Amino acid sequence: MTDDNRAADRAARLLQGQQATTHQRRLKVSLITIVLVIAAVAVAGYVLSGREDAAEADAATPANSTESFGFRLTPALATGTEVPDPPVTVALYEDFLCPSCRIFEERSGAYLRDAVTQGRIVLEYRPFTFLIGASTNRYTERAANAAACVADSAGVVPYANFHDLLYANQPAEGVAGHEDPVLVDFAAQAGAPDIAACVEEERFADWVKAALAEGREIGVSQTPTVVVNDVKVEVIGQSGGVVMPGTDELEQAISQAGG
Repeated sequence: MTDDNRAADRAARLLQGQQATTHQRRLKVSLITIVLVIAAVAVAGYVLSGREDAAEADAATPANSTESFGFRLTPALATGTEVPDPPVTVALYEDFLCPSCRIFEERSGAYLRDAVTQGRIVLEYRPFTFLIGASTNRYTERAANAAACVADSAGVVPYANFHDLLYANQPAEGVAGHEDPVLVDFAAQAGAPDIAACVEEERFADWVKAALAEGREIGVSQTPTVVVNDVKVEVIGQSGGVVMPGTDELEQAISQAGG
């Protein structure tokens, strides 16, 4: 190999080394960039999650509500007597705009209220406002907030009365539901005459949203959903789908739970 060839060979190897070094540097920079992007996304997600958690934690909570976002109608409250709570709790996940919930109330509401007054069960109403967008004036959210206002102002018995009034006067889906003055009037009929400000400012709107999130977290996906001592009451219809329980299925579930 001549001196010229040797020089050319060294130059080629030097060029290859420089190219390899440049490639490695580019690769390192790319990896660092990817890591920084992933870290930024993680931090942003953490911040947003923290903000959401803080918002839920700061949400105004209605008086007489439970940690499970419900309102407990006990035999003592229903009868006005000093009696202990029974060991059976029937929890109802409902949306005030849900037609099936209205049908359930018509078929089984009186049965459940009687079971409370008889001292067999505690009935816990839990709002689950999943029909967001099903009215033209946000009725499902406003009705749930108004119900929370009733419980906060006057207690669970007026809440139960208001609950029944809303289903007896349920608007259709796809149109405007009752406006705030009508909800305030229903509340007065139910025994809560001073909730106009609470309704107008939607004082418990964030709490209502948190109740929906909590229900979804534990697997609620439709209304009405009935839970007896933390066990869903599910009835399979002839078509193989889940249908709402009737009084026979409710009686069986309550009796099996010890009520």
